[in-house]
Amino acid sequence: MSVRRIFHSFERRDFPAKIIKLFVALPLTTVHYFLNVSGNGGYMADEEIQKQPLTAAERQRLFKERQREAGFRHTTVWIHTQTEEEGKQAARDGKPLKPMESKDPLSWAAGWISEKGKQSSAEYLAD
Repeated sequence: MSVRRIFHSFERRDFPAKIIKLFVALPLTTVHYFLNVSGNGGYMADEEIQKQPLTAAERQRLFKERQREAGFRHTTVWIHTQTEEEGKQAARDGKPLKPMESKDPLSWAAGWISEKGKQSSAEYLAD
């Protein structure tokens, strides 16, 4: 869409001069989208505006931003698989969450919590 067509669209809809000045700095797709949305009060499908799907890296970046805003921080954790299995078995046996007695407390607790989550889901679905 050319700039001339955009101004012609503004003139037809009697937009104030302030709005016209604001949209001169925006990308054409944004201006065109605004014209379609606000022009008739509802969204109008348009072949000229095709939203490109996000790449996996973009989706991951957005997810990380949302998580950080929610107060989370990202870190890498090494899980000792044998200790994790011991924690899962303890949960199956109905033992309490006592990870400090194991080789790697974090791995044991991760296994215990994982197994308890499966058990509570199964109990919920059985009801």
